Amino acid sequence: MRRVDRLARILANGLIAPASCDDGSVRSDLNIVVIGAPVPYDSLVFLHRFGPKSGIYLLSRPGRFTVLVEPGFPVLTPQDMGPNWVVTCRDEVYVRDKIAPQYLSGLVVHPADVNGVLRDFLPNLRALGMPVYLMDGTVVWPSAQRKNTSRNQKVLKSK
Repeated sequence: MRRVDRLARILANGLIAPASCDDGSVRSDLNIVVIGAPVPYDSLVFLHRFGPKSGIYLLSRPGRFTVLVEPGFPVLTPQDMGPNWVVTCRDEVYVRDKIAPQYLSGLVVHPADVNGVLRDFLPNLRALGMPVYLMDGTVVWPSAQRKNTSRNQKVLKSK
């Protein structure tokens, strides 16, 4: 399989569910097959609500990154998925098919990756108005004032 730069694809296309990717370049890290689920697992983008215990999702190894999504972006909860839905993580939420790049609100990177990310992706980050953070919350690239693109302005509350 050819190498695909995940960050470049995410900044250009957003977060895409595996079933919504025509060229096969988006694959799940897990191979889960659920029979009888109301929605196929591979048609969803899996997210985690950001809260006090979210540090485990802010990966702290070079070469890894975390993309933040606008807090008001509408999501589905496990309760929305029905009684037979298999929950793999207690703070997971879902989006069908895709989250467009304009709804991405930040990028969290390892300190060793900051210079390379800014060198390679600053035009993309600038176009999206997307700030870059370190895992401790330090802003390493300040964004311009973002245009408010969310249709739903309520802030998601962490569980």
